[in-house]
Amino acid sequence: MINLLRKIIPERSIVRKIYYFSEALLANIVNLFPSKEMRIIAVTGTSGKSSSVELLQYLFQSNGIKTGSLSGIFVRIGDQKFNNKTLRTTLRPWHTQKWLRRMADSGCQNCVIEVSSHAIDQLRLWGI
Repeated sequence: MINLLRKIIPERSIVRKIYYFSEALLANIVNLFPSKEMRIIAVTGTSGKSSSVELLQYLFQSNGIKTGSLSGIFVRIGDQKFNNKTLRTTLRPWHTQKWLRRMADSGCQNCVIEVSSHAIDQLRLWGI
């Protein structure tokens, strides 16, 4: 059913934007808007996003600023490192907000996020 809807509804349709916005809004509400508790740095572009996220996270951490990061390869919370099993440039709103909540609860002051232009266009990052 989902695959059929994806074929029928165009990528830039208002229906999809409403869906993604609603998902992002609910994820923010359920997780109590975790991005408001830290500084968010978003990295977007054609290439080098993951490398830039890793470099920025390392620079902040090595200067004593507890920092989290979300990239297509890893999720980091301070010194902890988790594999991004989805391998997506930008996670779905529920996953993004869940990780941001964990970062905020662990005392991260910053979060560096790898962001695709599609995620921005689709409002999947609304509230961050």
